Amino acid sequence: MRSACVECHNTHPDTPKTGWKTGDLRGILEVSYPIEHASELARQGSRKTIIVFAPFILLGVLGIGFMGLREGQAEEEGLSEKTKKKVPGASSHEDNLDS
Repeated sequence: MRSACVECHNTHPDTPKTGWKTGDLRGILEVSYPIEHASELARQGSRKTIIVFAPFILLGVLGIGFMGLREGQAEEEGLSEKTKKKVPGASSHEDNLDS
């Protein structure tokens, strides 16, 4: 503080502190923001994030499930083809049912 500031701050009737000296540092900035408002903004942001990403997650899970299902079907078809090729001339169970 400068000497003119020190004189005013030490003699002002509303001053919360006296005894200031030239060169003392003084300054406070107080910011008051209601936490309820910040909490509501965070909740809204979370909801929007879920709404945006949930369909993509659902599509991903369904896609993985579909790929697994197709892989299983392809594996079954491959096994049945291998079985038919392994035993030449042998009839399969389905062929016996048709007769």
